[in-house]
This record gives sequence, structure tokens and C-alpha cells, in this order.
Amino acid sequence: MNSADRHSLGLQFTINKIVYKIFGAMSNDLYVEISAHFDIETVENLVANRRKTVLLTYMAKQTIIYAKCSAEWFICLSVFLFIAFV
Repeated sequence: MNSADRHSLGLQFTINKIVYKIFGAMSNDLYVEISAHFDIETVENLVANRRKTVLLTYMAKQTIIYAKCSAEWFICLSVFLFIAFV
């Protein structure tokens, strides 16, 4: 995700404003401390984590499908060879 996409979301700005409104005027260091204490992640990290989860899930499903197809091919090949050489 490039910076234009991140800025077009506008979510990080909204989250920052909400935190600033709840805790009043504060410095950037205090904002970082509050974010760490309340486990407020940046939108970029949330999107990256979600993307990673989706890709890992997709890859796991593809591996399962590949394993099932491989097992079926192995069984078919075994039966074919058994019939051919009997």
C-alpha cells in the first residue's frame, strides 16, 4: 500500500483526532506513550496484519487442496499400476 492509499483512507487522522480529543492537548511523545499503553495500532499496521492473515489463510487452503489432489493422484496411479501388472 503506497502513501497515497494510506492518506486516502483518512482513518489514521481520525484516530489521532479522537485520541487528542479524549486526552486533551498533548505532545507527540505523550501520544506515542498513550498509543502503546492502550495498544492503539496505526492503520498501516492494521492493514498489513490483515493482508498477512488473508495471504496465510489463502496459502494454507491452497496447500490443503494440493495435498488432497496429490493423494488422489497417488491412489489412482497405485490402482492403475496394480491393475496393469496383475
